[in-house]
Amino acid sequence: MKKYEMFQENVKEGDKITVVTQGSLGGVTVSEMVYISSSPSDHYYNCPQDMRGVTLTFKPKGRRTHCKMTVDYITPLIVYRGYVDIDADSIVFLTCGNAKISRYGMHDPRYFTEILEKYPKGIIFCDIPTSDVSLSDIPTAKEATK
Repeated sequence: MKKYEMFQENVKEGDKITVVTQGSLGGVTVSEMVYISSSPSDHYYNCPQDMRGVTLTFKPKGRRTHCKMTVDYITPLIVYRGYVDIDADSIVFLTCGNAKISRYGMHDPRYFTEILEKYPKGIIFCDIPTSDVSLSDIPTAKEATK
């Protein structure tokens, strides 16, 4: 099932949701919002149905204005019911003294596998197309510092 259909079937207008997706630099983006609507978005002109993403219209938490956000067909996506306080920095970075080290490379699906492991409650749906990594492949903090 594609992202647009998932939003149409599982989220209603006025629902408070937390959307976790991949940022343009390959990290994790967490957006708390009040869902308004969604529409299919073409990846390019005349693209086939299976390559369509979704454009979300929403109101960010604590704001009055409407915003739009586009999620491509290949971008990982996790949607939670309600506002979930997800600490993205603890998932993306490993702190060693005063320095922050990235746990994985850019656009790594293990970020999303780790989010699913740490925050399993309240998931409406998730779509991680590049997820061929099992939960046992995630290195521990000791392994990452070696």
